[in-house]
Amino acid sequence: MPKIKSDHVRIRKGDVDEMIDFQIFYRTGFGFYAQLPTTLEEAFDSLTEKEQQGLFLIKEYPRKWKLTGPHKKLVYADTEDDLKKRMTKALEHLFSLTVKRDPVIVLWYENRNENDDDDDDQRDPNELKSVGLELKAKFCNRITTASGEPKYYSEYEAEWFGEMQKRRDEVYISRHDPPVIIPDTPENRQFVQELHKAIKELVKKLESFTKTPASVLKAIESRQKLLS
Repeated sequence: MPKIKSDHVRIRKGDVDEMIDFQIFYRTGFGFYAQLPTTLEEAFDSLTEKEQQGLFLIKEYPRKWKLTGPHKKLVYADTEDDLKKRMTKALEHLFSLTVKRDPVIVLWYENRNENDDDDDDQRDPNELKSVGLELKAKFCNRITTASGEPKYYSEYEAEWFGEMQKRRDEVYISRHDPPVIIPDTPENRQFVQELHKAIKELVKKLESFTKTPASVLKAIESRQKLLS
């Protein structure tokens, strides 16, 4: 069973967006074939025999007479071009069976405070070092399939040339510095929204408070509570 070549297909249908590499083989009397990804075995087993036949899928056992135990799950065709088309169609269907969609909140937080170590001999007692933070949130859907690699999408409606259209933007999640991701429940969303709003209000108050010497003194005299 000589290997003909390596190939790949891009599956983009609905929530599925996957790049799949596979090997093309040829065997006399059987034709061209390729093995499905092992991550799709459960989806394959959920198909009826008629559905398997319609997708040109077959189970291949080590021995023709032994129809139990370990086996390969193959796509087959008479030509390489047909094999790639059948592989694409089979993967579209099998991946669609494995899609899981979870609404989540992605939180990015960065501490912008300068290092204020009391043990630092060089610390200036007359200085209050800068403090700050960055907080950002995204309400989106986490899409997972049999590949095991989640993808995150923000979905919303926006006007486009006078018409409202559905938009879907992929949300980048860094592997090196991943954000915090929590379920998007009504309670969690409300808390994040209120926290975000409170920080924005504090920033506005600080802008007004520090505008002039008079505004600073006025805030001090009135004992203005900036954090409330």
